[in-house]
Amino acid sequence: LTQIISYVHMWIDYMAFRDEIRFYKGRKNLTGVSTSSVLTQLICNIIILLYLLDGGGTSWVILVGLYGSCAVEGWKVWKLLQPTITWRFPFVSIRQLRTGKEQETA
Repeated sequence: LTQIISYVHMWIDYMAFRDEIRFYKGRKNLTGVSTSSVLTQLICNIIILLYLLDGGGTSWVILVGLYGSCAVEGWKVWKLLQPTITWRFPFVSIRQLRTGKEQETA
């Protein structure tokens, strides 16, 4: 029963990841997407993953879902901030918010 529930959970995670990627892929205007909430979600997922890795005994099914979640959240943060490497301090620059609506939701 536990394995069945785990596989159903993985399937639902897969469908959620697929829909998130469809939403962000190819989109140029990210008005309405909160950068701070996406960044916070990434940090929370990393903390949860590190906690479960440290504790040991966690099912690989759960860890695979968390790795996927961290990867998708990292990709979303990369897409939102569009960091570039520069030779001047702080060596990384992020994109400027283009419109007033983007500034309101950041």
